[in-house]
Amino acid sequence: MKYDNIKLSISADSCRVHILRVSFGTIRFIIPMHNHSDNCYEIHYITSGKGKVIIDGVCHEVEADTLFITGPLVYHEQIPDEQNPMAEYCFNICIEPSSSINKKPSAAFEMVRTGVWSGQNLQDAGTVMKLIYREFGRGDNGSRLAVTGLLQYLLVLLFRLSTEPALRFAPAFLPQQTTQFCLIEDAFLYEYKELTLEKLSERLGLSTRQTERLLKKNYGSTFRQMKTKARMAAAAAALLSVDKPISEIAEETGYTSAEHFCRAFKEFYSVTVKEYREQAIPPTADV
Repeated sequence: MKYDNIKLSISADSCRVHILRVSFGTIRFIIPMHNHSDNCYEIHYITSGKGKVIIDGVCHEVEADTLFITGPLVYHEQIPDEQNPMAEYCFNICIEPSSSINKKPSAAFEMVRTGVWSGQNLQDAGTVMKLIYREFGRGDNGSRLAVTGLLQYLLVLLFRLSTEPALRFAPAFLPQQTTQFCLIEDAFLYEYKELTLEKLSERLGLSTRQTERLLKKNYGSTFRQMKTKARMAAAAAALLSVDKPISEIAEETGYTSAEHFCRAFKEFYSVTVKEYREQAIPPTADV
């Protein structure tokens, strides 16, 4: 279950931290390769099960008490174990510099922008994420205050993975634009086959020209480029099932024929479908 359209933020280390979404669930299917917008982060804590996460082409084994963070524009993919799929808490946050002059988060955030950690010492972070999720479920008058304090503590725990900076916390205002990022990323992750620029623009309440500018500014890509990346990521994930027919994968990703799909795949990845299947999964990192 997930909670969207959360309008809650705090100020930390000269930045404003907006929490956009919190969710918990078991991942039973591959989540294809995707990335998040500039200054947006995704925090994952695995509570049970196991699987793999591929971050910028490197494959990491994950299991219970693994925490990983994917930062802005970092491509990542999750592959659950078929017999024992991973369950996780997942938080989407956006880090906004407090000054329009300084357009990037502070060094404290950069140090933990992307990483994979595992071990019993991460259980405090997992407990805090569980409490935050539970408070959103309660939804009573005290929930907002409780979540604010818990989010502050979670950030401290994350920073301590690599350093111990001094942090200052204060209330902050949540800009409307930050709530659009989850809508955009969900659309490309789950609706890539039928998604059009017009549909996405209507959902965001923007014109098609405004939507294109928003995508280019925050993701560095046009709508067409992002849709192609989403389709190819889904195709690459589907090819891991070696018995799945190419014609079926082509149909699932919105191509009119297997031949058209194979040409597009080779153009995008510079390898044939057969070569990609032989490569299977990138090598596992030594951790």
